[in-house]
Amino acid sequence: LTVIIATLPVIDLNVTPANVTFNPVYPTDGEDVTVSVDVGNWGNRTAPAPISVKFVDVGANPVTVIGWDNITADLAAGATTTQSIVWPALAEGNHTIQVSVDLEDAIWEIREDNNDVTVALTVNATSDLTVSSLTLNPTYSVDEGNTVNVDAVVQQTGGGLPVNVNVSFYDDGEWFG
Repeated sequence: LTVIIATLPVIDLNVTPANVTFNPVYPTDGEDVTVSVDVGNWGNRTAPAPISVKFVDVGANPVTVIGWDNITADLAAGATTTQSIVWPALAEGNHTIQVSVDLEDAIWEIREDNNDVTVALTVNATSDLTVSSLTLNPTYSVDEGNTVNVDAVVQQTGGGLPVNVNVSFYDDGEWFG
């Protein structure tokens, strides 16, 4: 008796939360954001092109299609490819992004339940920094070479959270601190 065990050739397209990225990672109101996803083929058979990829903000009211992209080359067994779209001028708030691959079920797969992934993205308000006061000490004129202390108070007037803020002082266009 001879027993032959054969593995059926199968395709298994997939996306996972770890495979979705945003650039910038911490966007602010009005910024364009590139949404990227790594689409893999966990099967042992090549997936034929084209393979559709859809990006949707399912947290928006109404639900908003961000965009479509197509994988235009066959996706080999065990391979991964990255698809990206630019989401222009995002509005402040929390967004829930759903990325779906082969939404139309045009490709027969061993599993269809790993073709969608949902990830959260927070878009912060734009920071708006203003110098609210500037103080010189001493306040009277000094001779060249003497020290003058310059103090500035910088306030946040917008809704965003300022990150990595540098304050510089210039005298007639020349940096001094």
